[in-house]
Amino acid sequence: MSDRIRSQVSSPLAANAQAPVALEGDALRVALRNFRQGERIEGGLDCLGEEVGVVLEGAFEVSAAGEHYHLVAGEGIVIPPEEARSWVCASETGALYRVMVKQDHEGLPA
Repeated sequence: MSDRIRSQVSSPLAANAQAPVALEGDALRVALRNFRQGERIEGGLDCLGEEVGVVLEGAFEVSAAGEHYHLVAGEGIVIPPEEARSWVCASETGALYRVMVKQDHEGLPA
């Protein structure tokens, strides 16, 4: 792994780093970012492919596929494609790692 990519991936976990890191290819989008309590992200129509999310720090409330989960550091979830999803930071701060499969307009992996 090049030093440039390694520094991009590790920098958001530093205490003073708030900028998200996202790496994107033809088939996947990888995001790593810090959150403050109450911050929310929701899956829109452009990101309803399968998603794997892992809580690296803190706690998150996750709504996905019509169910609700409380995840803490070290726990993760696999969200099936074409299911609405939202993440809300439930602790003072949190760090979240997400990998999303891109889909074309017909619901097929890109």
